[in-house]
Amino acid sequence: MTSLGITLPEERPSVTELNERLFQREVSSYSYEKRCIRKDGSIVWVEVELFQNEVEGGKFDEVVCFIQDISQRKSTQDALKQSEETLRAAIESIPKGFALYDAEDELIVVNENFFEALPDLRPIFKPGITYEELLRQSDESGARDQAQGASKLSFEDRLARHRNPQGSIYVAQPNGRIYQVDEMKTPSGGTAFIRTDITE
Repeated sequence: MTSLGITLPEERPSVTELNERLFQREVSSYSYEKRCIRKDGSIVWVEVELFQNEVEGGKFDEVVCFIQDISQRKSTQDALKQSEETLRAAIESIPKGFALYDAEDELIVVNENFFEALPDLRPIFKPGITYEELLRQSDESGARDQAQGASKLSFEDRLARHRNPQGSIYVAQPNGRIYQVDEMKTPSGGTAFIRTDITE
């Protein structure tokens, strides 16, 4: 059976196209991942690498192909993806504003409930941005003034409280909502942020 014969039907057109480009010498090599069918009918993931082997003078001689079973790697990737999706679902189920920063104080994840109190900050809350930069941008845009009013801490004080959490912070918004903000250090040196609506 040919290599194309053990390729899943839906993947054969793309494999055929790549082979034709190689034989027409449009490319000298290529690699890709695909699923193959074993004799027993089971599916296996493989990584395929093909390249031209030329004789002296540049004349086309043969195509060399390497195939590696990557089923275990794919299984690990799938398990990791499932774990990430489960964690994300759990974070979104928290009925409070939640954000998590790593040991470098860069944002890892934030849930939708977080933006209930600070909807204008959604565009800047992207994974990888530091808390200091988030704080600076929210001050420059006026978002913190609008959301926190007279209860807003200064830039320096808020940054210090974030880096060295010591008890709760209470924020009274101009619209009458009152929030309790708690931050705590994680075992890995990161910071978890939880905002609770305590309006009576």
